[in-house]
Amino acid sequence: MTDLNLNNAVHLLIVEDDDNHAELIQCHLAEVGIKNNIIRFNNGEEAWDFLNNKQTTNNKCYLILLDIRMPKMSGVELLTKIKEDDSLKKIPIIMLTTTDDDREIDECYRLGCNCYITKPLDFKKFTETLTRLGLFLQIIQLSKTN
Repeated sequence: MTDLNLNNAVHLLIVEDDDNHAELIQCHLAEVGIKNNIIRFNNGEEAWDFLNNKQTTNNKCYLILLDIRMPKMSGVELLTKIKEDDSLKKIPIIMLTTTDDDREIDECYRLGCNCYITKPLDFKKFTETLTRLGLFLQIIQLSKTN
């Protein structure tokens, strides 16, 4: 397979407390040719600490794959903080979660998520979803943080 890299300057941030899901996401993105730097966080608090450090985030491109149900700081809390921060609010956020409650989906879109993907509980369907996600990531354009 030809390397079809999302712009190499884009860093993918995976905020996922389930080690197996995080590994599966990374493997499937690699299988479709995504070779970008991936940084994984176990909860929203870790991701917020990273993003809040302007020395590491200034003038860089990020895309966040964000779970909702996590310890310390939920995905919804992190989404809210990012979208309220003028220097971070342009970062695209894809909610990638098992939660398929219509109210929660509506809330995430209202708060500013760019896409909401439900992780199917069936393993085969989950891997198919991740493959489609990887193909989607190859065609999007991102702006840098301030």
